[in-house]
Amino acid sequence: RTIYRHRLLSELSLNPESVLIGTAGRLSYQKGFDVLIQAVALAQVPEMHLIIIGNGELDKSLRRQVAACSLDGRVHFLGYRNDLPDLLAALDVYSQPSRFEGMPNALMEAIEACCPVVVSAVDGNLDLVEDGVSGWIIPPEDPHSLKSALVAAVNHRQDARLYAQRAKAQLAANYPLSKMILSWEQVLTGKPTTN
Repeated sequence: RTIYRHRLLSELSLNPESVLIGTAGRLSYQKGFDVLIQAVALAQVPEMHLIIIGNGELDKSLRRQVAACSLDGRVHFLGYRNDLPDLLAALDVYSQPSRFEGMPNALMEAIEACCPVVVSAVDGNLDLVEDGVSGWIIPPEDPHSLKSALVAAVNHRQDARLYAQRAKAQLAANYPLSKMILSWEQVLTGKPTTN
């Protein structure tokens, strides 16, 4: 994990004290990345950086929002990456603020990487995370609640690590590795998938 973190900090020219909040998926209305950008702006934590992994139709719109929120230099658009597991392992917190969700493959990968998670209370996310037990759950489209949960996850590292371990154990029990691999094969090959 430390190796991946150093690599990402170096790639983005960030200092070791940086707090890395990440998310991954298609840049679409469904994923609620605009809400996540609002939450990071509300947090007003200078060392907090948002890592957005993925491509999509809202790329330009989200970049304009970042500029309007004066977050230039603190929100990093990485586009499509084939090293997603490594990137997820580098994060302090993974957030999935979806407005609606099917089977959230990126969230499953984040949990597998033992990354603490903050997610919206929608189907799919709720199948994988239990609030106050294996992560933080907030209402969808609520940047204030999302901000509070992100700050809590960052400020309570011991709880966050415990939640991440519980989430990973629950994932292993309920979703065998073969199912996860199949899901990612579907995403990467363009075959039909629920995500």
